Amino acid sequence: MQRIEFPQKVKDRIRLETGPFCSKPSCRRYLSFYSIPDAKLASLAQVAHIYAASVGGPRTNPFLSEHELKSPDNALQLCSVCHALVDACPQLFPAETLQEWKRKAKEDNTPESLHQWHWAGENRTLVEDCEQVQCFLNDRKESYRCLENFLRRLQTASILNPTEKTDLSAHAALLAYSRNDSAQKYKVVSRKYREKAKEIIEAAGKLQNTCSLSTDIVKGHHRVGDTPPLFAGFPAGELCYDDKNAQAIHLLLKLIDDLQACCEEDEKEHYLQFSD
Repeated sequence: MQRIEFPQKVKDRIRLETGPFCSKPSCRRYLSFYSIPDAKLASLAQVAHIYAASVGGPRTNPFLSEHELKSPDNALQLCSVCHALVDACPQLFPAETLQEWKRKAKEDNTPESLHQWHWAGENRTLVEDCEQVQCFLNDRKESYRCLENFLRRLQTASILNPTEKTDLSAHAALLAYSRNDSAQKYKVVSRKYREKAKEIIEAAGKLQNTCSLSTDIVKGHHRVGDTPPLFAGFPAGELCYDDKNAQAIHLLLKLIDDLQACCEEDEKEHYLQFSD
């Protein structure tokens, strides 16, 4: 049997359904490029076969007719790299996986989704943005631990030791988070990640001004909220610190945790795989 190609109307339909992006969740590369000198739009999209276009091809299904093989149901939009990859490794990328990619790509092809995920522009992928956010967080892991340990020391007050001074390590940790270099160094361009990183930088910057080196911070904490404890004798409610600077550090760590959780959620939802 000769190779079965998609009619042009099928290719056009798939591109309309998917939008100008690769359907592979961990790629989602922008596939349209306008050249001003050439005054033309170049499409880098390829319409791939979910089931093989010819006998012996990747993901062959002998039970499908020619009509079914060239129908929109068997078509998937990919970039050239992902197209070559799925055809070279058909057992790693079976038809069921490609069909799920197609479903998700069609679902994401809305103004709301495009604004959220692809604001970065052409040739930028979601996985690249998430990797940059992970670098931003990983480079500051030691700073996070310093602030975490500092807060532990502030939880319990005593008559002889009612305060704790901001030490050099805590002050340096705040400085690490307040440096406004994420746009230049990390190239985090997706709007939702930029906004979350901006919150962290601004919160740390305010703490730099109010919680300078050797500032006395009142020790002690309490719980707020009406949630009953799961077990008798265990504290309930949200942890709050008595000192406003300590509480601000606590909220800073929550912002950092939220950014980390956002990355992990994207990894799970969009099947992202980050390099080590």
